[in-house]
Amino acid sequence: AGQAWLAVVAVINTVISLVYYMRVIAPTIFESQPAAASAGPRPAGRDWSLPAVLATGAVATVAIGVVAEPLLRLAEAATMLTG
Repeated sequence: AGQAWLAVVAVINTVISLVYYMRVIAPTIFESQPAAASAGPRPAGRDWSLPAVLATGAVATVAIGVVAEPLLRLAEAATMLTG
């Protein structure tokens, strides 16, 4: 209550940052590839490096989210040991 102006400021900041990042990222996404790059030889097998990295990141994010409380308790106990 009484903090609605703060939510409005947060929304405005989010819109400004989205505009900035879209101006940077959109050309790389929507730019057509040169003909030489698309006509080159393709690897014989499927490259699994990108899916492996994405899956590892997703699993790590979920795992840290699930075990966040024990990790926070461990970190708090470690800080109490050091002083």
